[in-house]
Amino acid sequence: MVTEQHKQEADDFVFILSPNHSLSWQEARCFFCCVLLLSICIATFFTLIGAWLVIPFTGFEMLLLGSSLYLTSLAGCRREVINIHDHQIEITRGIHHPTERYELQRSWVKVVLTHNRSDWYPSRLKLRSHGKEFEIGSFLTEDEREFLANRLQHLIH
Repeated sequence: MVTEQHKQEADDFVFILSPNHSLSWQEARCFFCCVLLLSICIATFFTLIGAWLVIPFTGFEMLLLGSSLYLTSLAGCRREVINIHDHQIEITRGIHHPTERYELQRSWVKVVLTHNRSDWYPSRLKLRSHGKEFEIGSFLTEDEREFLANRLQHLIH
């Protein structure tokens, strides 16, 4: 998802990039608790009729499901923020808070959108300056990536 903000007083633009995710962390926990309760009921029934070996497999399945939901929820909190100022472009990345920060001179930045020869691979959007490339929006859809590339190209030059 691409969110664009324009700061009128400084004529700055801010793009906030975040992945699309259907469940919040609270909804994922609620889903996990419902599945866990159902699995415990089924495992208890099978244990009562003598199939006690169901218990470790149920525990292993719930461990895998819980960790998968946690990791996907964590990946959904990833953000990339692109600040376009008068003379520089600032890129910050992180989960919950910025962990990486890059600054580029606006006059030297080139926006590059490369499409792969094979249709099933996603395109790659990069900001290139002084021999360095910074890929942005790797989690965006093709339409969002093309929109962002066109918008950045228009704003930077």
